[in-house]
Amino acid sequence: MHVLVTEQNPGQSAELALKLRYLGCVVSTCHNSSTDVCKGVVAGGCPLEGRGPTAMVVAVRDERELTAREFGAVCGVRAGVPVVLTGPGWHDKPPVPDGLRHRVSSIRSGALLTGCVDALHDEKSLNGRDDR
Repeated sequence: MHVLVTEQNPGQSAELALKLRYLGCVVSTCHNSSTDVCKGVVAGGCPLEGRGPTAMVVAVRDERELTAREFGAVCGVRAGVPVVLTGPGWHDKPPVPDGLRHRVSSIRSGALLTGCVDALHDEKSLNGRDDR
């Protein structure tokens, strides 16, 4: 399952991205770790446009206002990909910016990880590889 992760502040999504990879997700990011430049305007292009279908966009955030580093969430909405907002901590459920209200879901990261485990299991079952 391919997940595109974006973040409000640099480094904010590192722990969640690591956990998603551990579960078996293919994780892409909207920005290179060393720059604030959107991958859509550099060589290699936007992760929403490659690597096969993106299952969801996850935006890690903890403040009310939308930042430029989170525009991947807007791109996900425009592309028709499910967008989930989550906080940087296990129990944090972030606020939804006004422009994204009714277009995204806001959940705790623990619930997000549980949902990913279920989705990965369903994906394996559909492909005839049920490991349970």
